[in-house]
Amino acid sequence: MTHVSSFIQSSLKNGIQKVVLNKPARKNALSPQMYEELTQLLNKSAKDNKVLIFVLTANGDFFSSGNDLSAALESTTSAQNIIKELIDAIITYPKLLVAVVNGPAIGIATTILGIFDIVYASDKAYFQTPFSSLGLVAEGCSSYTFPRLLGHSKVYFVKSLTYKNY
Repeated sequence: MTHVSSFIQSSLKNGIQKVVLNKPARKNALSPQMYEELTQLLNKSAKDNKVLIFVLTANGDFFSSGNDLSAALESTTSAQNIIKELIDAIITYPKLLVAVVNGPAIGIATTILGIFDIVYASDKAYFQTPFSSLGLVAEGCSSYTFPRLLGHSKVYFVKSLTYKNY
């Protein structure tokens, strides 16, 4: 199975489906089209017996700068549904789900990592959740996963997380 679109590349080799965010000029910002394609790839590979592991990574210096705020959405409800479908696909994915974070992960690119099975991060990676400073509500299940992964006391102080914090 090989899938290539303008902004997402996918290949299958030796049971590993490698999916690459490929919009480096926009720091791999996630558009509605990319959410839909990722959801379709997850749902399709979940049923494919040749796929044993699903790996998500990115081209360029950023894993993802989060939502592409320049991409027009028809409505807030539409945007919520597209994101919900991706999160549902990740949560219900029956195989090993791995993220290889090669650079900064911001916003939803950070929050969805809490529902992956394994996350590898390079020394260039950092994680940022700027929701409160932007007047937004946390997304991507982070209000559920972060307290369990980081502990309740740290969650309230996390805006940016790097290996330098430890």
